[in-house]
Parts: sequence; C-alpha cells; structure tokens
Amino acid sequence: MERIKERLSSFELLRIIAMLFIVSSHYVYHGVLKNGANPLPETWISAPTWKKIFSCFLIQGELGVAVLFMISGFFLIRKERMKSIKRIVIQTVLWSWFATSLTVLFKIFHRKNLEYKISDFLLPFFCPVSSEYWFVTSYLIIVFCTPALNRVLISLSRKQYIILIAVLFLSEYLICAFIGGKMEGLARGFFFYICGGFISLYLTDKLKKFSSTQKIICQSCLILSFLIFLLFEAIGYYILYGIGDKSSHFLTIIGFCEVKTSVFLAAACLFVFFSSISLGSIGLINTISSSMFGVYLLHENVFASPVIWGEVFDISNGQLLSKIYAWEAMISILMVFVICSVIDFLLQKFLLLPVCKRTEKFACDIVLSV
Repeated sequence: MERIKERLSSFELLRIIAMLFIVSSHYVYHGVLKNGANPLPETWISAPTWKKIFSCFLIQGELGVAVLFMISGFFLIRKERMKSIKRIVIQTVLWSWFATSLTVLFKIFHRKNLEYKISDFLLPFFCPVSSEYWFVTSYLIIVFCTPALNRVLISLSRKQYIILIAVLFLSEYLICAFIGGKMEGLARGFFFYICGGFISLYLTDKLKKFSSTQKIICQSCLILSFLIFLLFEAIGYYILYGIGDKSSHFLTIIGFCEVKTSVFLAAACLFVFFSSISLGSIGLINTISSSMFGVYLLHENVFASPVIWGEVFDISNGQLLSKIYAWEAMISILMVFVICSVIDFLLQKFLLLPVCKRTEKFACDIVLSV
C-alpha cells in the first residue's frame, strides 16, 4: 500500500497533544513536587483533595511518551531502511547548547551563583546518547533496530502480533517499568513502537471501511474509554502519592498496575481515535507540530529545567495552597509550551537549516576529494 507523503494533520495534532501532556507532567514533577520551602508531605496533606486529584490528572508524561512512540511505530513499520538520524543528532546538540547558554545568561543577569563546571558545557556533545535526554537515546536505538524489527513484525500473523503485545506488556513493559532503571525508557519505547505498528498494519484499513454512523459510534466509544482510563490513571497516581500508608507494598502495587495499565489503554484509545479521523493537511497544525521535538529539548534540558520551573515561573508545592492553583497551572504550562515552540521555530529557521546545509556540503566535499 502506498503511503501518503504529505503530513497528516490528525497525527500532527496528536503529537501536539502528547507534548502538552509531557509539559504538564514536568510542571508537577519538576515544580510542584520538587520545589518549595515547606516539606512536600505536610503541604500535600494539608492541600484540598480536588487539588491533589487535579495534580494527578496533570501527570500525563507517560501517556504523552507512549503516544509519541506509537506515532513512530505507525509510520516507520513499513520502512525497510533506517531513517536518517543526522538532523535529530544535530538538533539535539545545538538545542542543548542553546538552552544551557540561555540558563547561564539568566543566572548572570540575575546575579545568581553559577554552579556549573567546564565539563558541563561538553555535555551537549553527548546529549543524543546520554541519560540527559533519555527519550532521544531510546528513539535513536529504536531507529537503528527498525529494519530488522520491522521485518520480524510484518512477518507475524495478526494473532501472533497480538500475543507478542500481550507478552511484552506483562514482561518488558510492566516488569521492566516496575523494576525501574535505565532500561525502563527503552523498554517502554519498543513496546509502544510495536503497538503503533499493529494499529498501522491491522486497524487503519478496517476503520476506513466503516460507514459514517459506525465511525461516530466507534469514535464516541474511544473518547469515552480514553476519559475513563485517564480517570483510573489519576486514581493510580493518587494512591501512589496521596493516600494510604506509604510503606504499604499492596497499595504500591495496586497504584502502579493501575497507572501502567491505564496508560496503555488510554494511549491505545487516543491513538486509534486520531487514526480514524481525517483532517487533511492543515498548515498551522503542521507548523506547530514541527516544533514539538524542540519543545522537549528546550524545556527538559538538565540545566534549563530547574530554572524554568523553579525560578522563572516560581513553581513549588506552595501552589497547592493557592486558591487559583488550576488557573496558575494551565497558564504556566501553556506559556512554557508556546515560548519553547516560538524559540524552536526561530532556531530551526536561522540555525538548524544553515548548519544542516553546511554539514551536507562538507560531507559532499569529503566524498569528492576521496
């Protein structure tokens, strides 16, 4: 089957939503749960229940990451050759330098202590293969494996593919995530890449054959299911962070399994829904979506992240006691998202494109000289 070469705005919109999930999650993890003069447990206990639940709803980073890997699997599953990674590597290095330099200038301007070593400025060279950007590292490893992995996946029957997903869910995704460690992100990436490939191979063509009424019913069920699984995920986080005896191993297992299962089901419902709708190619959505990788690199930079959430926006666990916590959270998340999108758009236009062109010219000159 011949693939459409133009960018499909339904998936680009899904990419934008996924990145908003990730930014909102970092708002909680790097701001609300990390910063503050008062000890977190005391602030959390004294905060109203609705604010705790709202915070748990904001922790959608795993869901966002799952969707992004599923998009990769959906579009790369039929590729026989490895996708070029040159642009990703160059962008990761340049954006990391930029974010680090901007952070240093911010601290100098505000006369803050510079707690950096010279070696910290060499870190951008290794960003694509370091733990600073685990998502990038995992993505690059998966891309390297795609030619062999795709051949294996395409050779499977539909039933065999479903069994593989079930086995991986129980072993690679659930167990590896429960144990934790450096392999968790990679295991998660492979699992959701395979899920995205399954939807591309076996579900999209069936959805296209649905009548308008069948599509509306199917899409309504998917959205309702997505919201239900989102609620269960929030309850899982609430169990892990907000209620019960922290030493209770039983509660930890219940909360963990609820979160992981809900993330998988919510991501699947959301992805199938967006693969079933057709928006054509909308320029504005596609332009915003092209900055999502840059948004991730800029706001998740190891030096910039504490400054963005702790100093620029002054996010702390004290927000839990604010009367306008929900508004503050949504405004802060949108501002970080928009500012990083604009910076990425400008950097792509005035920095990345010229560097990529020069790199290509340099490579061609070397080949010709040989």
